Amino acid sequence: GDKTLGCMFEITLTRTASMSKLSDKLLEWCKMVERRIWAPQFGHHTLRHFVYPPTIAQTGDKTLEQRDGGTLKEMIVRKLERGGQKYQYWSLIDFDKPNLTSIVGDRASAGAVHAYLRRIPWLDIEKKVQPITSTIMRISVTLKPSFDWSSRWSGMTEPFIIWVEDPDSNDILHQESFQLLRANRFD
Repeated sequence: GDKTLGCMFEITLTRTASMSKLSDKLLEWCKMVERRIWAPQFGHHTLRHFVYPPTIAQTGDKTLEQRDGGTLKEMIVRKLERGGQKYQYWSLIDFDKPNLTSIVGDRASAGAVHAYLRRIPWLDIEKKVQPITSTIMRISVTLKPSFDWSSRWSGMTEPFIIWVEDPDSNDILHQESFQLLRANRFD
Protein backbone atom coordinates (compact mmCIF):
# COMPACT_ATOMS: atom_id res chain seq x y z
CA GLY A 1 0.00 0.00 0.00
CA ASP A 2 1.28 3.36 1.09
CA LYS A 3 4.72 2.02 2.17
CA THR A 4 5.33 0.49 -1.27
CA LEU A 5 4.40 3.75 -3.02
CA GLY A 6 6.51 5.68 -0.51
CA CYS A 7 9.54 3.49 -1.27
CA MET A 8 9.01 3.91 -5.01
CA PHE A 9 8.78 7.68 -4.52
CA GLU A 10 12.01 7.72 -2.48
CA ILE A 11 13.78 5.70 -5.20
CA THR A 12 12.75 8.20 -7.90
CA LEU A 13 14.20 11.01 -5.79
CA THR A 14 17.59 9.31 -5.65
CA ARG A 15 17.77 8.81 -9.43
CA THR A 16 18.59 11.75 -11.64
CA ALA A 17 17.60 10.40 -15.05
CA SER A 18 14.22 11.77 -16.17
CA MET A 19 12.38 11.02 -12.92
CA SER A 20 10.68 14.29 -11.98
CA LYS A 21 7.37 13.50 -13.68
CA LEU A 22 7.30 10.01 -12.16
CA SER A 23 8.23 11.46 -8.74
CA ASP A 24 5.37 13.94 -9.03
CA LYS A 25 2.85 11.19 -9.86
CA LEU A 26 4.12 8.88 -7.11
CA LEU A 27 3.96 11.69 -4.54
CA GLU A 28 0.37 12.36 -5.60
CA TRP A 29 -0.49 8.66 -5.23
CA CYS A 30 1.25 8.48 -1.83
CA LYS A 31 -0.84 11.37 -0.54
CA MET A 32 -4.04 9.84 -1.93
CA VAL A 33 -3.43 6.47 -0.29
CA GLU A 34 -2.15 7.89 3.01
CA ARG A 35 -4.99 10.40 3.41
CA ARG A 36 -7.62 8.33 1.57
CA ILE A 37 -8.50 11.31 -0.62
CA TRP A 38 -8.63 10.83 -4.38
CA ALA A 39 -7.37 13.43 -6.81
CA PRO A 40 -9.62 15.44 -9.15
CA GLN A 41 -8.79 13.25 -12.16
CA PHE A 42 -10.73 10.49 -10.36
CA GLY A 43 -13.83 12.68 -10.17
CA HIS A 44 -13.34 13.99 -6.63
CA HIS A 45 -13.01 17.65 -5.73
CA THR A 46 -10.06 18.81 -3.64
CA LEU A 47 -12.52 20.06 -1.00
CA ARG A 48 -13.96 16.56 -0.46
CA HIS A 49 -11.23 16.09 2.16
CA PHE A 50 -13.09 18.59 4.36
CA VAL A 51 -16.37 16.63 4.27
CA TYR A 52 -15.04 13.93 6.59
CA PRO A 53 -13.79 15.12 9.99
CA PRO A 54 -10.41 14.08 11.33
CA THR A 55 -10.25 12.62 14.83
CA ILE A 56 -11.60 15.26 17.19
CA ALA A 57 -9.37 15.93 20.18
CA GLN A 58 -10.65 17.45 23.39
CA THR A 59 -8.95 20.75 24.36
CA GLY A 60 -10.24 22.34 27.53
CA ASP A 61 -13.97 22.85 27.39
CA LYS A 62 -14.17 22.96 23.58
CA THR A 63 -13.50 20.32 21.00
CA LEU A 64 -11.36 21.23 18.00
CA GLU A 65 -14.54 21.04 15.92
CA GLN A 66 -16.12 23.82 17.97
CA ARG A 67 -12.90 25.84 17.99
CA ASP A 68 -11.74 25.47 14.36
CA GLY A 69 -15.02 24.98 12.51
CA GLY A 70 -17.00 21.96 11.44
CA THR A 71 -16.97 20.13 8.16
CA LEU A 72 -18.02 21.11 4.67
CA LYS A 73 -21.40 19.78 3.58
CA GLU A 74 -21.19 16.95 1.07
CA MET A 75 -23.97 18.40 -1.11
CA ILE A 76 -21.82 21.51 -1.71
CA VAL A 77 -18.86 19.40 -2.78
CA ARG A 78 -21.11 17.35 -5.09
CA LYS A 79 -22.23 20.59 -6.81
CA LEU A 80 -18.60 21.49 -7.40
CA GLU A 81 -17.80 17.99 -8.69
CA ARG A 82 -20.72 18.17 -11.15
CA GLY A 83 -19.17 21.38 -12.50
CA GLY A 84 -16.10 19.43 -13.59
CA GLN A 85 -12.83 21.19 -14.38
CA LYS A 86 -14.30 24.70 -14.31
CA TYR A 87 -14.94 24.39 -10.54
CA GLN A 88 -11.65 22.80 -9.49
CA TYR A 89 -9.40 24.34 -6.83
CA TRP A 90 -7.25 26.40 -9.23
CA SER A 91 -10.23 28.05 -10.83
CA LEU A 92 -12.07 28.75 -7.56
CA ILE A 93 -9.23 30.02 -5.34
CA ASP A 94 -9.44 33.59 -6.66
CA PHE A 95 -13.25 33.79 -6.63
CA ASP A 96 -14.86 36.17 -4.17
CA LYS A 97 -17.90 35.24 -2.09
CA PRO A 98 -20.53 36.67 -4.53
CA ASN A 99 -19.09 34.57 -7.38
CA LEU A 100 -19.02 31.49 -5.16
CA THR A 101 -22.64 32.20 -4.14
CA SER A 102 -23.71 32.01 -7.79
CA ILE A 103 -22.06 28.56 -8.03
CA VAL A 104 -23.18 26.92 -4.76
CA GLY A 105 -26.53 28.67 -4.39
CA ASP A 106 -26.42 30.49 -1.03
CA ARG A 107 -24.17 32.91 0.88
CA ALA A 108 -23.52 30.64 3.87
CA SER A 109 -22.31 27.80 1.65
CA ALA A 110 -20.21 30.23 -0.38
CA GLY A 111 -18.59 31.47 2.84
CA ALA A 112 -17.80 27.88 3.83
CA VAL A 113 -16.29 27.08 0.40
CA HIS A 114 -14.26 30.31 0.56
CA ALA A 115 -12.91 29.41 4.02
CA TYR A 116 -12.07 25.80 3.16
CA LEU A 117 -10.35 26.75 -0.12
CA ARG A 118 -7.96 28.83 1.99
CA ARG A 119 -7.21 25.93 4.36
CA ILE A 120 -5.55 23.84 1.65
CA PRO A 121 -1.80 23.93 2.36
CA TRP A 122 0.02 26.03 -0.21
CA LEU A 123 3.39 27.78 -0.28
CA ASP A 124 4.41 30.88 -2.20
CA ILE A 125 7.95 30.34 -3.44
CA GLU A 126 10.44 33.11 -4.11
CA LYS A 127 13.66 31.98 -5.74
CA LYS A 128 16.98 33.53 -6.62
CA VAL A 129 19.34 31.70 -8.98
CA GLN A 130 22.99 32.70 -8.99
CA PRO A 131 25.51 31.03 -11.34
CA ILE A 132 28.78 30.09 -9.60
CA THR A 133 30.54 28.29 -12.46
CA SER A 134 29.36 26.89 -15.79
CA THR A 135 28.12 23.72 -14.04
CA ILE A 136 27.29 24.95 -10.53
CA MET A 137 24.60 27.36 -9.39
CA ARG A 138 23.33 28.61 -6.06
CA ILE A 139 19.59 28.64 -5.59
CA SER A 140 18.11 30.54 -2.67
CA VAL A 141 14.48 29.82 -1.88
CA THR A 142 12.11 31.64 0.43
CA LEU A 143 8.91 29.80 1.29
CA LYS A 144 5.88 31.63 2.63
CA PRO A 145 2.75 29.80 3.78
CA SER A 146 -0.24 31.05 1.84
CA PHE A 147 -3.10 29.30 3.60
CA ASP A 148 -5.21 29.64 6.73
CA TRP A 149 -3.88 27.19 9.30
CA SER A 150 -6.39 24.99 11.08
CA SER A 151 -5.08 22.76 13.87
CA ARG A 152 -7.99 20.47 13.23
CA TRP A 153 -6.95 19.74 9.65
CA SER A 154 -3.17 20.33 9.68
CA GLY A 155 -2.29 19.45 13.26
CA MET A 156 0.90 21.04 14.59
CA THR A 157 2.96 20.47 11.41
CA GLU A 158 2.40 20.30 7.67
CA PRO A 159 4.89 18.28 5.57
CA PHE A 160 6.27 19.56 2.26
CA ILE A 161 8.76 18.28 -0.30
CA ILE A 162 10.55 20.76 -2.53
CA TRP A 163 12.67 19.76 -5.50
CA VAL A 164 14.60 21.47 -8.27
CA GLU A 165 14.29 19.90 -11.68
CA ASP A 166 15.79 20.47 -15.08
CA PRO A 167 12.78 21.16 -17.34
CA ASP A 168 14.60 19.94 -20.46
CA SER A 169 15.61 16.52 -19.14
CA ASN A 170 13.15 16.08 -16.23
CA ASP A 171 16.14 15.36 -13.99
CA ILE A 172 15.75 16.08 -10.27
CA LEU A 173 18.77 18.19 -9.38
CA HIS A 174 18.05 18.56 -5.65
CA GLN A 175 15.26 17.75 -3.22
CA GLU A 176 14.48 18.48 0.42
CA SER A 177 11.69 17.57 2.79
CA PHE A 178 10.63 19.82 5.61
CA GLN A 179 7.93 20.22 8.21
CA LEU A 180 6.23 23.59 8.48
CA LEU A 181 5.48 24.12 12.16
CA ARG A 182 2.35 26.00 13.10
CA ALA A 183 4.31 28.03 15.63
CA ASN A 184 6.94 29.09 13.05
CA ARG A 185 4.74 29.64 10.01
CA PHE A 186 5.30 33.41 9.93
CA ASP A 187 9.08 33.34 10.50
